[in-house]
This record gives sequence, C-alpha cells and structure tokens, in this order.
Amino acid sequence: MHFTSQDTATSGSRTPLRKMIDPDGPHLERLILLSDGVFAIAMTLLALEIHGPEHWNGDGRALALALGPALVAYVTAFAVLAITWQTHRHTLALFERIDGVATGLNLALLAVVAVLPPVMRFTLESSIGLGLKGFEIAIWVYGGTIAALGVLQMLLWGWAALIGGLMKPYVPKAYRRNYFFRWLFANLSLFPLLNCG
Repeated sequence: MHFTSQDTATSGSRTPLRKMIDPDGPHLERLILLSDGVFAIAMTLLALEIHGPEHWNGDGRALALALGPALVAYVTAFAVLAITWQTHRHTLALFERIDGVATGLNLALLAVVAVLPPVMRFTLESSIGLGLKGFEIAIWVYGGTIAALGVLQMLLWGWAALIGGLMKPYVPKAYRRNYFFRWLFANLSLFPLLNCG
C-alpha cells in the first residue's frame, strides 16, 4: 500500500501519516542496517581511543607500559561489542516484524553501544589520573554500561518473544521463554560483580 501526494489531494481529506506507512514495508531491514552501522562505528571509535605517550623516547618497554591499559580496555570493550552485536544479530534474525516498542528498545540499546567508546576513554583517564576513588567510579560507570547492554538485550528479546508477538512462527515458545531466562540470569549475575567495589 503506497500513497502519493495526489492520493491525498484527490480524496479531499487528510490521511494521518501513521495510516500512510506500509505496515509490511522494510522496517525491520532498515533497523538491522542502522544497528549494524552503529555497531561498526562504535567498534572503530574504540580504536581511536588508543593514544601513544606524548613524549616517547623509542623505548619499547615504556611504550608497552604506556599502551598497556589502553589495549586491555580496547580488547575488553571490543569483545563486549562483538558479543553484543552477535547476540543482537541472532535476536533480530528471529524477528518476523518490528513494532514501536521493539524499535524504541533497539534504539536505547544502540545509544548505549554508541556511548561505550567515551566510557572507555573516561575509564582510562580515571585509572591514570584520579587515584583509587576515581578508578572505582570509572569501573562502576564501565560495568554499568555493560550491564545496561545486557538488560536492554533482555528487554528487547522479552518484548519480541513473550509480549509483542514479533518472532517468526517457527521459533518454539519454549525456546523463547528459555532464552529470556538465560538473559535474566546472566544479567542478575552481573550485579554482585558491580558491588565488589
């Protein structure tokens, strides 16, 4: 169902925009493309957060010591994004369609994905210059960001599989429920780790 400006002009009445949008259009595919783009940009920006020492004298050991924390943070953040992208890809591959709630949850997830590079930079800067208290705060922020990724993935799956009816019909109900509980238990296991500080 596609509308043109002539359809509205000849009918003599104004059609609300939400009725003009084709419900069977490529909305899910567009959301997948947007998601892949945000993940790709965030992964690229992580690498840009790695900076060598300002006054490097050519000593390999000094370089390794200076870059060590940044490389550990980069590898950790990249692994988190890679795992999140892979599970996100798995989730959306089982969707038959998308609705407003799932779109909103997906956009919230992408917002957290996009903020991971600056959070990584904050964690690095805090670990270098703010002492133990600053480092504890940075770890809380970093851990909270990673926990938010998991919670949003769980909510997206829960809405699509258990409430919104967005999954492909061949996905068994037991799988939908069990996968949600796997997400729930994985997220609940993060909270004691965040409380270690």
